[in-house]
Amino acid sequence: MQETRDDFKFEDDTRSIRVLLLLMPKKKRSVGTACSVGSVGSIGHESNSFVTNTGHHVVQLRGKPKRHNITHANNFTKFGTKNPNVLKCKPSIDGSFEEVSGSLPSKILGHMYLGSLTHASSIPMLSRLGIEYIVSVGETIPWNNEFKHEKIESSDPHLEKYIYEDSQYDEKSQYFFPIKKVMVLHNINDDGMGTLISTLDETIKFIDECYQKGKKVLVHCQVGVSRSASVCIAEVMSRLKLTLARAYMFVRVRRLNVIIQPNLKLMYELFKWEESNRLKNKDDAVITNSARSLREVEWYVLCREIYNLNRAYIK
Repeated sequence: MQETRDDFKFEDDTRSIRVLLLLMPKKKRSVGTACSVGSVGSIGHESNSFVTNTGHHVVQLRGKPKRHNITHANNFTKFGTKNPNVLKCKPSIDGSFEEVSGSLPSKILGHMYLGSLTHASSIPMLSRLGIEYIVSVGETIPWNNEFKHEKIESSDPHLEKYIYEDSQYDEKSQYFFPIKKVMVLHNINDDGMGTLISTLDETIKFIDECYQKGKKVLVHCQVGVSRSASVCIAEVMSRLKLTLARAYMFVRVRRLNVIIQPNLKLMYELFKWEESNRLKNKDDAVITNSARSLREVEWYVLCREIYNLNRAYIK
């Protein structure tokens, strides 16, 4: 079943974006500092922050829930007393997610996940999620050369594609290797200088190939908050015919436990990419407040509102 923008609900009032109404973050009581773990919340999650050249990326880690001393029998115990066979049942866990700490990949669209290098490195996780395509943005996956594959030549030195043979078995994880195709974007560092614009159209075509075949793709960088998030925003813009501001919010609210933070240059490239596409596709129906304009909001407004969304989380 194809996924279109009609499958999602947007604001009825198209006169203004009302970004603050779409997502007003509540300030956390404690945010972990760089390379340290913050306090554990009541639901058992830990706060942590990754450091790149552009600053801190706050990630909420999955921890063990707090234990509470309960002297009286709870409802489950009472139920188990009357149904002793229930207490003998134990869930089957094969450990496919044990090696992945922190957040799990986020399902942005039916065919696209956003994640980290750790997620891309986990063959059990890729297999369990049914992921067969990968877009690696500026990072190299450890297993990249461990399985038989064919390299597809590209005219762009910053872009490589690999096709992997079927039915390859990984002795280490004891899973069949699920990946069919990988696209690697080289020399894209999260330093405010790396660029995506030259490879963005080709990347969207690669993701569309996955979509047309009914497969799933994981888009990742190191942490899954800047470079790969920018690619996912571009795919949402293209797939759902959304403007940059709306696509940013779409991806942001679906990246569970992680705050996406595309660096300023990548966001500006998406800003200009949107203008370029609207010039080329004037007849396309794009959800916007100003159909005749090349953009929904000005650049400075977009920067200001993203800053307002993020400042409650980042010290």
